[in-house]
Amino acid sequence: MRLLYVCLAVLLPSACLAQREFTPGSYELLDGTKGEGELKYSSGMGAELILKTNEKKGKSSFSPKQVKSFKVSNRLFVPVYDFELNNGMPLTPKYHIKQDFAEVLDTGKVELLKYTLLVGNMKDKYSRGQYVGLLLIRRRGEQLVSIPLVDKKARPILSSFVKDRPDIVSFINQEALDEDKIRAIVQEYNSGQIK
Repeated sequence: MRLLYVCLAVLLPSACLAQREFTPGSYELLDGTKGEGELKYSSGMGAELILKTNEKKGKSSFSPKQVKSFKVSNRLFVPVYDFELNNGMPLTPKYHIKQDFAEVLDTGKVELLKYTLLVGNMKDKYSRGQYVGLLLIRRRGEQLVSIPLVDKKARPILSSFVKDRPDIVSFINQEALDEDKIRAIVQEYNSGQIK
């Protein structure tokens, strides 16, 4: 399964689109507007949150710069800005993301987010793309950093965010890293409990 994940990440296109079906959810805009309704979001160059209103009004859409957060299926999403997407694989380009949305996995001193994108041949109408999530990390209020898929490249990045916890750094250096382990590491760090 990890091999499939790595192979798909290599196929990362320059203009990716992650489209979801309309799902019941709630949202809050930066101007203070809050509401509930059928939501869908797209990712990539035309990132937007789309709200399906009643049949007479149609749909409303909001750019990441207008959205504070939204929640669908008990998953919280926030806008993200100006970060480099780097999966750490050889011969794979890095991408600068100007604005988009990412799922919040954990918050505290360190925030962990998941950026989901569709990979595959976007021009072939018969091709089915595959959704891939890449983890992003930051200290609250700082720049997002992508966590590479390759353990050798991920370890120093992850360790730099928890360097004041040598027990966690030691764990990072001994374990194979996947999304669940990285999430557990960040949760342990944010709990503030020293073992």
